Amino acid sequence: MTNFFEGCSEDIIVNYIQAIMPKLCHLIQGGISIIKENAVTALASLAEAAKTNFIAFYDECLGFLCQYLGSFNEPVYKQFKGQVIEAVTIISASVGLEKYRPHANLVINAMLDI
Repeated sequence: MTNFFEGCSEDIIVNYIQAIMPKLCHLIQGGISIIKENAVTALASLAEAAKTNFIAFYDECLGFLCQYLGSFNEPVYKQFKGQVIEAVTIISASVGLEKYRPHANLVINAMLDI
C-alpha cells in the first residue's frame, strides 16, 4: 500500500482517502506490532501524497500517534515508535504550517517525553 501511495498523484488519492483512512486508523490502533508498523508507514505515505487533502484527518491521527509516543515502551515496539516519529513529521509537513502550528506544542512535548 505504501508503494501505491508513493506513486499516486494528489488527484488520484483524493478519490480513495475517505475509504482508506478508517481502515488504516483501525490497523494502527488495533493491529499487532508488524501491522502497526506497516500501517503507520502507509498513513505517512498517504498524507504525503494527499497534501492538504489530509487536513480533515490530521487532528485525529496526530492525537493517537502522539499518544503512542508516550506509550509502547517495550523493546518490541522500538521500530514502531521510530516509524511513528517519522509519520508525525511527514504528516505535519504535508498539511502545512497553518494546520500544524496549533499542534506544535503537543508534538514537541510528545517528542520530548520519549
